[in-house]
Amino acid sequence: MTSKLQMKAQMPQFLPEKPELCFVKLELSFDQNEITNEHTRFAVPINALDTKATIKATDIILRPITERQHTFLKKLLIDRMSKPFQQCIQQVLNNEQMGDRTSSEYWRQLHAIIREEDLPDMKLRHIWLAQMDAQCTQGGKR
Repeated sequence: MTSKLQMKAQMPQFLPEKPELCFVKLELSFDQNEITNEHTRFAVPINALDTKATIKATDIILRPITERQHTFLKKLLIDRMSKPFQQCIQQVLNNEQMGDRTSSEYWRQLHAIIREEDLPDMKLRHIWLAQMDAQCTQGGKR
């Protein structure tokens, strides 16, 4: 069994702007350390939350459900900490530019902003191609 000190040393920093990534890293650490107890898997991330995330999860921290606590906390934080879809799509359409990035770097950037659950890759690819076409057209007019 992994000691609390050893687990604490492997606890990844919680990044409020990327909650899904944090939970992937945390679950890999749980798997690596063979931590399967649901309450432990619930308590560890709570202790790593920053102030903003703690406030967003106050209700589940104060009144935790009795079953699947970790799964519920994960879904709740991802839903509450992620940018609203409308804000993400506005960022992609109005603020993101290819600039000096390669097309694949630009694709990864757009993909990092919008989750596939929110906008399927096929639709995001359409936006990406249209923006690259516009970039090429603007570059040709100079």
